[in-house]
Amino acid sequence: MEIKLAKTAGFCFGVARAVSTLEKKDSNDKIMTLGPIIHNNSVVDSLRKKGIDVAAGLSDVPNGYTLAIRTHGVPKSLIDEAEKSAVPYIDLTCPFVKRIHEIVYNHHSEGYKIVI
Repeated sequence: MEIKLAKTAGFCFGVARAVSTLEKKDSNDKIMTLGPIIHNNSVVDSLRKKGIDVAAGLSDVPNGYTLAIRTHGVPKSLIDEAEKSAVPYIDLTCPFVKRIHEIVYNHHSEGYKIVI
């Protein structure tokens, strides 16, 4: 049997960037991701072993911790709430996904109905 690896196998740019950023953090950095950083239990477990745990919501992030925004992003209202609550965060949203969020937000502001 011959096994061929697809040319595009592996993480996309946004996921690779987010995971790499978290893996480079110092072990003394207190970080929690809002939900799993990506939908890959092996990666989430590996990060957990490095002290990066998963929070179900903003209220689950203890004082002194930095919130890591997952690769597929969060609603603007959550970012506003984090800033209002003085919860520090790093936004690991994929730049391509963030651009789509901006386009949808702008069109919605102009009165378009958005269907996804």
